[in-house]
Amino acid sequence: MAEPDPIPTGVIPYLSIPGRGGQAAVEFYQRAFGAEELFRNLAEDGERLMHSRLRINGGLIMLSDEFPEYGNPVDVEPAGVALHLQVDDADEWWARALTAGAVPV
Repeated sequence: MAEPDPIPTGVIPYLSIPGRGGQAAVEFYQRAFGAEELFRNLAEDGERLMHSRLRINGGLIMLSDEFPEYGNPVDVEPAGVALHLQVDDADEWWARALTAGAVPV
């Protein structure tokens, strides 16, 4: 893992991944979008992902598993979310995401 940027700037999306899927999400983003994991912190149970910082195509995204013991609701369906990824060759990135298991909806 690379060292994290000293002070991230700008607006950074933070995703809470349901069903203890945080580590699988990181692996998917690595395969699908070439994400570089800059930082990872596991919870005290050694299994749940407390925090991960990823760099994808120059931008940052952060994510973790759900933690209901900290007052966060569990398995909440988002009303909507959109993440825009600006790339040089959309067809190439799309194909890689499909190969990594993305499902078009």
